[in-house]
Amino acid sequence: MAHYALVNKDNIVLRVIVCDIDPISFNEQRKEAEAVQGRWLQTSYNTRGGIHYNQDGTPSEKPGFRGNYAGVGDTYIDELDAFVLPSPGPLWTLDTTTFQWKPPTGTQPPVTQPQVTPLPFKTFEYSSNTIHDSGSNNVRTL
Repeated sequence: MAHYALVNKDNIVLRVIVCDIDPISFNEQRKEAEAVQGRWLQTSYNTRGGIHYNQDGTPSEKPGFRGNYAGVGDTYIDELDAFVLPSPGPLWTLDTTTFQWKPPTGTQPPVTQPQVTPLPFKTFEYSSNTIHDSGSNNVRTL
């Protein structure tokens, strides 16, 4: 089985499928019936950061195939023949060897923890035929 990415005219990945036949050879009638617009490109589930990995997670001797495994929302760059994640920001640069985004150099803003508001805690008590919800004082008979 092979993996294929459907890429639109803007080179954005719309869908990734596992298929035992090459979707590039789908007949035109089937393409119209499925409303498929774009081009299918093969992608490798075992390629990350420009490196092909074995099933056990160790780097293999095979070359990386198209930079990274394609994901919905990723971009395909024709000049590099590679799939890359969306850029995290306008100042980030793409490393064309690893196909990963590098942060801007210089002073980095401090990373802060997001403010999280805790949700109210609820408890449920169960007996053989009732449920008691402490958050609303409801008792349901089963």
